[in-house]
Amino acid sequence: GRGRYVSRAWSKNIATQIKKMYPDANIKFRKKPTPRERRSDEWNLNNQVAREDIGVVVTLSSFVGLHALMLGVPVIMLGPSEADYLSSKSLRDLKNPKYPTPVEFKDHMMWLACNQWSHQELKDGTAWKWLKKLQGENKWNPNTCLSTFYSQTGSISWKYKKINEL
Repeated sequence: GRGRYVSRAWSKNIATQIKKMYPDANIKFRKKPTPRERRSDEWNLNNQVAREDIGVVVTLSSFVGLHALMLGVPVIMLGPSEADYLSSKSLRDLKNPKYPTPVEFKDHMMWLACNQWSHQELKDGTAWKWLKKLQGENKWNPNTCLSTFYSQTGSISWKYKKINEL
């Protein structure tokens, strides 16, 4: 469909830009996998990073950026995303990408935890109210959200509470 064409055109355009800036760049493309492919070993990002020596991930706006950061691979995020706060934003940074500090990473994961909404919060407008108030804040703020890790039968889970007033 049209989505695949746009994706291929975007990838080709980005590759051309990178090659102009860095003629020696070793570029590997990964199409967006289908849900079935995502569950296979071949498409598992953990396996790809180990197998293919991936040094940086370039993406427009995708969860793969956050996933790469979780694996310690820096990201160039060329569009708005849940991971753009932790990422470089320009192809000029390809040779020297941003590596978020452990504190930046933890704080951002806390911020993401505070932006998870129940079906009821989406329906009744609570989520929209909070998103408007937090717009542009894209980082952890203990005055607007409290998040803690807690262990439940040995596994790590999120427990979070939104503060009623900003």
